[in-house]
Amino acid sequence: MDPFYKFISHQYRVWDDCRLLESDWIEVSEVWIHEESQKIISRQRCVAYNDIDTWLTHTTEEINGLKYSAILRLVWVKFEHVEKAKHISPRVLDKLIKEFRIELANEWNSTCFAGTAKFLDPGYPGTGFEPSYSYSICNHPKLTIAWSHTLTTGLTQGIYFSGTDQIPELHGLFQSLTSIAKHPMMFSLMFGISLSGLVDKELKAIKETIRAVEVRTRFHSWASRTESPAQGDNLTLSAGTTGAKTRLANLSRRSTVLHELCKFIRENVHTEYRGSHSAEILSRLSSTIQSIEEYTQVLEKRILLQEADIQFFQQRTEAQSMVLSNLMANDQSKTSTNLANAMQQDSLSIKTLSLVTMCFLPGTFVATLFSVPLLNWNQSQPDNTENTGKTVDSRFWIYWAFTIPLTLVTFGFWSLWTLILKSRTKRSLMEDSISHYKEL
Repeated sequence: MDPFYKFISHQYRVWDDCRLLESDWIEVSEVWIHEESQKIISRQRCVAYNDIDTWLTHTTEEINGLKYSAILRLVWVKFEHVEKAKHISPRVLDKLIKEFRIELANEWNSTCFAGTAKFLDPGYPGTGFEPSYSYSICNHPKLTIAWSHTLTTGLTQGIYFSGTDQIPELHGLFQSLTSIAKHPMMFSLMFGISLSGLVDKELKAIKETIRAVEVRTRFHSWASRTESPAQGDNLTLSAGTTGAKTRLANLSRRSTVLHELCKFIRENVHTEYRGSHSAEILSRLSSTIQSIEEYTQVLEKRILLQEADIQFFQQRTEAQSMVLSNLMANDQSKTSTNLANAMQQDSLSIKTLSLVTMCFLPGTFVATLFSVPLLNWNQSQPDNTENTGKTVDSRFWIYWAFTIPLTLVTFGFWSLWTLILKSRTKRSLMEDSISHYKEL
């Protein structure tokens, strides 16, 4: 491996290391061609670990009395990105990478969150290691593929790491593209279409979320809405719209990756593969190249429309996010107002209790004072008051003579203290305002 690529691959890894799980077989897809008739046969099968060596050397086969040559072989590896596990034996994976001559392409994938790359391996003619190109495409954290194309034999071999739920869809996509299997850019096109499909699925889920939020908030201009309103409080809905904005940003990044991928296909579609460069081979490849260009153009148009949809829903998501922020601010304002009203009621209640206490406190104090045994009012009476039949003692006015002035003095001190506190508060606010304007 070139020292530069070796340094990058070991120093700047961005993908987490994965566990490699033991298994008894590998799942492969193959494409075979009859050179004279150019008839293509594709098949999918499982190869036991014990038969891998034989499978690797088996590049020609007689089918229905005709000799067919292998032109494409792809190994499918299930990749659980959450558990960080790949369903393939370490020994088998190392062997396939070495035999397919994709060491550099596979290592390079681990250094990129997303992107494409192409490497030339000059090989050693006559030793079994013929000149070849290796390629890598990845999109973190779910999809990655590395493959090679031998110039002299025209054999394309690679390994596709994908989520378990995506494998069946990729099988169908593989079958639909076998007509261009002679060209190594088939894998690039397959990767691009698959990634575009993931964008559509993710965008559909985001649309459903935002439409439900629009029904809930009623801040939209659509004439009809059949979706049910989103459930949860405004804070929950705001978290959902924030997540939708993040997912839309990720879809925009994927669109950029898809544009780069289409550019990568166009740059390599006219490269003269299959060593001899004869007019016959170029003629055979011309229809394949034309199909690849056509499919790439369709993919590019699809990407442009997806980008328009992404931008449209980014605006709608941003609008709903602002609406929810305002609704939450309004709810908070109502809560603050209710809290202030409750505090005001409590304050009035406390003030009322204080006033009642102040009103009765002087009288209670005087009554308590006059009831002290040291002040015996009956001693100054010539006769016992209990025999006079009087309900109120003639000296009861003395109680009011002390109580009323003392009550007035108490309220006076309270009013004066309240005025002093208000004056201090007003002065402090004026000083703060003055200092603020001076700072400006």
